[in-house]
Amino acid sequence: MAVTAIVATLSAIAVVLIISLTVAAIAFAIAQRLLDVRHVNKRSEVRGRRHELHWTAIRLRNQGFMGHELQEGICMLGNCTPADADAAILRVGADL
Repeated sequence: MAVTAIVATLSAIAVVLIISLTVAAIAFAIAQRLLDVRHVNKRSEVRGRRHELHWTAIRLRNQGFMGHELQEGICMLGNCTPADADAAILRVGADL
C-alpha cells in the first residue's frame, strides 16, 4: 500500500510538472510572438520616417534649397537631428 501511495504521488507530481512546462512553453511562445510583432512595427516606423525625410529633402531641393539651408529645412520640417537630415540628403544625392 505504501508503494502504491508513493507511485500515485509521483504520478501526480509528474502530471503537474508536465502541465506547468506546457503552460510555460505556451507563455514563452506568446511572448516571443509579441516581441516579433513589436520589432516589425518598429522597423515599419523607422522605414516610414526615413521615407518621409527623403521626400522632404526632395521637395526642398526642388525649391532651390542647398547645403546648410537644405539641412536646416529638413530638420525644421521633419523634426529630426542634423545627422538624420544629412542621411536623407545623401539618399537624395544632393550636395551638402
